[in-house]
Amino acid sequence: MPVAVKRPKIVQDILGRVEALGDDPYQFLRDWKARNDRKIIACLPMHFPLEMIHATGMLPVEMWPSNERITIAHSYVHVFYCGLSRSIVDDALQGKLEFLDGMYFYDQCMQARGLPFVIERNTPIPNIEFHHLPPIISNPDVVKPHLKWNLEKIRKSLERISGKALSDDAISQSIKIYNKNRKLLQRLYRTRKKNPGLLRAREIARIVQASALMLKEEHNELLEQLLPELEKLPVVPDNRVKIFIVGHFCHPPRFDVMDMIEDEGMVVVDDDIYNGARYFALSVNEDVNPIDGLADKFLDRSLPCPTRIDNEVNWGQYVKDKFHACGAQGVINLLAKYCPPHQERYVDIKRELARNNIPELLIELEHEAVSLEGLKTRLQALREQIEMGVK
Repeated sequence: MPVAVKRPKIVQDILGRVEALGDDPYQFLRDWKARNDRKIIACLPMHFPLEMIHATGMLPVEMWPSNERITIAHSYVHVFYCGLSRSIVDDALQGKLEFLDGMYFYDQCMQARGLPFVIERNTPIPNIEFHHLPPIISNPDVVKPHLKWNLEKIRKSLERISGKALSDDAISQSIKIYNKNRKLLQRLYRTRKKNPGLLRAREIARIVQASALMLKEEHNELLEQLLPELEKLPVVPDNRVKIFIVGHFCHPPRFDVMDMIEDEGMVVVDDDIYNGARYFALSVNEDVNPIDGLADKFLDRSLPCPTRIDNEVNWGQYVKDKFHACGAQGVINLLAKYCPPHQERYVDIKRELARNNIPELLIELEHEAVSLEGLKTRLQALREQIEMGVK
């Protein structure tokens, strides 16, 4: 176990703040809206051009699953939809999202395509929008004109909702603010790699989750206070087994599971999850027209994603390279149950890791329940396999 290091009060305060935000994001957003008298637009996570919403003066936030059991939604969507899809519908139908001024969906997966129509028909939430962002990116040169056309449609939609013109200059300014946030989060991850025992995996994930819910300027200010304090702390000796986490492309991680990983004698040194490194992996080119920059980021093939079809990219090779780069000793793959894109492509990872004798554990997680005792045994087995050098 790492040697305990006393963290400054400002660090503890910031970590407590983001933990509270993640525990009750709805109240945080209601309070923010009341203080600032600005509209809030919720979007499906991952690929939506949030910078365009930010440029209107509205607050873009990414949709998240509730911590509560799903009830009403099962009368409207299939029980074999992923937890995120069912939870979004459930919260909307229970009236928990009525503070929103709009919701933006796109064809991220088969399940996502039907959600806006259920919500629009059964709730008073205004401005339920569905936009087409090409799910096939194997030939970016062919796809880009269509993508730019759809980004212009989004621009017109945002102008209608916000009641103001959305200029290229405004979008460019928002891109700079978002890129700054990405650079600060990358700096946070570099600090974690050098000193993995300094912050728990759940604390890192909470910081990233806060970025998806806060105004970016406010989150940038938070990181600018936090990072210098963390970087001043001494490196913590840590002989725990080093783990690289993969998966959860839309879902935030189960924090109890992340705690259990580290409580069982392992430490997360890096990740490839959406509430982690994937969130800030790609920046937008600031030296081109902003619509071109946003389109190029969407079509960037250097970050494989199973929700975007690109059969020429070997996802397993990508994970293997990331694993070696961070100095990990094993891989834990978090798979949200009923996520067809991840299930389809998981075999690429499994095959590549097995071929290279890299220890790996697949954990399939549900919204409703997970057998933590059974999981504890499997995590102990992975740790012992790595410690004994079993291939």
